[in-house]
Amino acid sequence: MDDTTSPTAIDAPPVPGSAPRDHDAWLRGLIDGHADALRRFAASQVGPDVADDVLSAVFTDAWRMRSAYRAELGTLRAWLVGLAFNRCRVERRALRRWTRRARSGDIDLSGDPVDDAEARIDAARDRAQLLAAIAQLPIRQREALLLVAVAELDPIEVADVLGVPAATVRSNLHRARRALAPQLEERR
Repeated sequence: MDDTTSPTAIDAPPVPGSAPRDHDAWLRGLIDGHADALRRFAASQVGPDVADDVLSAVFTDAWRMRSAYRAELGTLRAWLVGLAFNRCRVERRALRRWTRRARSGDIDLSGDPVDDAEARIDAARDRAQLLAAIAQLPIRQREALLLVAVAELDPIEVADVLGVPAATVRSNLHRARRALAPQLEERR
């Protein structure tokens, strides 16, 4: 493996005026090194149907904002998850607007029924119960939990993403896990 694709070569964006192949290698390294984790995180936040759109937007944003990245402020992975986190917030706001319009009758929701509706309902019920329990958590606990569980960030990286001390993240994680314990036991 040559130096342009090694993990350390993607840690920092290429400097302006460097060779185009350096820029290509950096972007390729970002995608190869982080796409799977970012897709999982995005899917947990906005669903699998929208996750690829979020992923595309994150890498576009990373490319556009590459000169804004500062290694001394956190890891590249935490920066990318921060971009994904913000993009998911935008998607959730758009979904809430769409849902309001659908409920008000501004959008036609008629369509064919799903053939395997019964199986989907059973699976959705279990998933919905857990998601409802997660949704009941205070926002900071929920964000910390999802960033650790889905984006696979450690508490220090979560602290970088959320802009809070790592001790606050650990406390929020502890409280979230304690609050969800009864729900998880019930599902077993």
